[in-house]
Amino acid sequence: MTTLMLAMATAFVLLVTCPGPARVAEAGDIRAFVTDQSNRPIEDAVVRAVAVSGTAAAPAKPGRDTVDQVNKEFVPYVKPIVVGSSVAFPNKDNIRHHVY
Repeated sequence: MTTLMLAMATAFVLLVTCPGPARVAEAGDIRAFVTDQSNRPIEDAVVRAVAVSGTAAAPAKPGRDTVDQVNKEFVPYVKPIVVGSSVAFPNKDNIRHHVY
C-alpha cells in the first residue's frame, strides 16, 4: 500500500459561446480515469473539474465538515475537505473507537 491516500486529477469543462454577450455552458458527462505511476487504477480518487474560460473560480473557503463513524466505517468513505477546514468525527457506533 502506498502513502497516497487521495489523488486529484483535473478534468476540463468546455464552455460554448454564442453570438452576443451571453455565454452558455453545455452540459455533458465528464469521465476521468485516475491511475498511479504503474498505470494501475486508483480507487476512490477525487477529481476536480475546472473551467477553461481563462478566469479562475474563487477558491473554496475553509468551513466545517463531518465524517461520521457508523458500523465501524467512515461515512462517507471518501470526502474532499478544503484545506484549513475543521472536521468533526462523531462516533455513532456502540463501541469506543477514535480517529487519530
